[in-house]
Amino acid sequence: MRITLRWTPSFPDHGHGLCIKGGACCPSVILSGMLKSTSMPKPISVLTVLVLAATFLTVQATPWQPTIRGCAAQITSNGDVFKLVSTDTFSQFIQCDYLHDNGDGSASEAYCFYDFHNYTLYHYPNTPLPVDSNANCPTTCPLAGTYLIKTSSELPGECVTMTSNADGAPVQIQTCDYRHGNPGQKWAFDGSIMVQGDKCIDVKDGVNANGVRLQTWTCVDGAANQQFLHHGRSVVTLPTEFISWYAHPGLCMDLTDGINVSGNPVQMWACDFKNPNQIWQLEPVI
Repeated sequence: MRITLRWTPSFPDHGHGLCIKGGACCPSVILSGMLKSTSMPKPISVLTVLVLAATFLTVQATPWQPTIRGCAAQITSNGDVFKLVSTDTFSQFIQCDYLHDNGDGSASEAYCFYDFHNYTLYHYPNTPLPVDSNANCPTTCPLAGTYLIKTSSELPGECVTMTSNADGAPVQIQTCDYRHGNPGQKWAFDGSIMVQGDKCIDVKDGVNANGVRLQTWTCVDGAANQQFLHHGRSVVTLPTEFISWYAHPGLCMDLTDGINVSGNPVQMWACDFKNPNQIWQLEPVI
């Protein structure tokens, strides 16, 4: 059996590599019938290495913010499908707006209203609302789902895209692939992480500076580089969304130089909610 231990800057090493209680440190450890190390001040038992390997290999991607809510992507009422067009928050409410295309140039609307704090559905006469919640709304505001992250309405047609499955692949905008449904453009919002498969959007090298690029990297439990905040804090807002770095919320996800051309990288830049480079349009993936 061969086990390789590998760690990233998310795990502090204090300049010594992997350190075991009692003082032993080893910058690289490989178990392959025997132990090898570039530095071995004290002996390390095979059992200790196996325990450490098991610990590292079972790490899961856990967001700092455990959950984020989002209106259901669609509801069905009287056999008609109503698709989510916007989510807004006001006072103590989360408002979900839905439209059904009637096929004659007109549209029918439906609404779901939820309590902003406990996410329960409101109906008349619970509270004075502009209209009643549709009877087919989920009784609790669901967890956020999967979305396309599109450039702003002023810079239309491009989607935030994972360019390859390799760690360190740049996050770029590319033409939204509605025909084939490019999986690299579908981002699951799980609490404070944005995930595609086992890869998370990641701030390259964790650099806190204007112009640092975004990449995708294997999701790491609690990695500061992979944690983000949404404009609605605990709720995904549609269609307009601003996304900032959880560890340094003064930096926002930004379209580099505002160039709306496939292949342009996505970066972090000082937040300015009037800057169209930082205004993203979310579209639920159904």
